[in-house]
Amino acid sequence: MAIILRYVDCDGFVSEQFFEVVNVKETSTSTLKKEICNVLTRYNLLVENLRGQGYDSASNMQGAWNRLQTLFREDCPYAYYVHCFAHWRHSELKSIREAEIIDLIASGELEIGTGANQICSLQRPGATHWSSYFTLVSRLISMFGSVHEYLEKMICNGLNNDIRGEAKGIYDAMSTFKFVFILHLMRLWG
Repeated sequence: MAIILRYVDCDGFVSEQFFEVVNVKETSTSTLKKEICNVLTRYNLLVENLRGQGYDSASNMQGAWNRLQTLFREDCPYAYYVHCFAHWRHSELKSIREAEIIDLIASGELEIGTGANQICSLQRPGATHWSSYFTLVSRLISMFGSVHEYLEKMICNGLNNDIRGEAKGIYDAMSTFKFVFILHLMRLWG
């Protein structure tokens, strides 16, 4: 089982870090909860301070995850379960990009041809490969308007204040001259 922590750092930014891999002999809810609690305790992190939880949605584990989230909510009533939130954000961004491409084709700014205008999406950069960062930077530049529009929607319609605040922080950072300048420099140096 892989444990990934999402937290707010000292500067108020939301960070997500791979934390630990735990070898579990069985996937019962009591074992999973015990192992997660053991890892958190080992690093002096209080289970009572959890403010959210999320699990992959593998169909063979769906029932176990549902029971596990209920167990954690008994101890931590504020540990809300968020199902596939990253997937929802990705789908929303993709639909904005698709609408933008349709408008560009209709106006004649994009030509239709085999492979000419592939709809791209943002992806996480690999841990050690510069080429994946270059691809991410290139895609972010090409999708800049769509990402900005999506962030505007999140600022107004995010599920809660944390999400709206995170979207506002990213939007503000992306709107600076420094960010755009460095983004283009990275692509030039790529």
